[in-house]
Amino acid sequence: MTPFPRTYTVCMLNIEEGVMGDVVAGTLFGKGPMKREDEVIGRLRDWANGNDSVRAVVLVGSRVEPDSRPDDLSDYDIELYVNDIQPFMNDDWLAHFGEVMVRWPLQPMSTFSQDWLTRLVLFKNRVRIDFQITTMDSIEPSAYDGGHRALVDKDALTRELDEATFSEYIIKKPAKEEYEALVNGFFWEATYVAKSLCRDELHFAKFMLDSAMRFEYLQRMIEWHIGEEQDWSVATGVCGRFFKRYLDSSTLVSTS
Repeated sequence: MTPFPRTYTVCMLNIEEGVMGDVVAGTLFGKGPMKREDEVIGRLRDWANGNDSVRAVVLVGSRVEPDSRPDDLSDYDIELYVNDIQPFMNDDWLAHFGEVMVRWPLQPMSTFSQDWLTRLVLFKNRVRIDFQITTMDSIEPSAYDGGHRALVDKDALTRELDEATFSEYIIKKPAKEEYEALVNGFFWEATYVAKSLCRDELHFAKFMLDSAMRFEYLQRMIEWHIGEEQDWSVATGVCGRFFKRYLDSSTLVSTS
């Protein structure tokens, strides 16, 4: 689905019985041809049109963003607008799209918002669909500034939406105070790394280096560097996903 807050942590995935062997063998994405996008979209439409409780199906994320480069492994970020949430409180309905291999969370629940029910699913046919499900009967005009494609809209919920500007995730130029606070924070966290190494506390040192310093501070500085180089007109994805597109090879290697 769309970047944060609708992203999730990979380590929280629930591996269901019989799956781990396939993962270890490296065959999770290696069996048979991938379903084409039109096949997946067609199945979603057919299911929604035959289900009266589903009022709208909206595709978002990488498959609608103009600068993204979706491939066979890209998921389908789907937002469902329904008039009854109860049929989605168990996962029987997922069988329409294939046999489930991995899902997150293990049981249907809200994750990023109480207004939305989350079902992130990888099927054994290698299609991944990230469902967010809501009973909201209206949509804020600016809700889909990152782009959308209405696959089904029985009640014209998407008719009056604002035109997408695709600016939500563009890197923003920091204020002087924000920049100085980031630099200061980076060097403050560095003291923990040095102290932990002196104490032979390697695991804590690596946590502070890789989690705090790298992903809370250095990553943001790299984003600002790219923003400056690209005239504050690009997005680099969650957790530096697209850094490789914008960094020269030496900078990429030295910051990886």
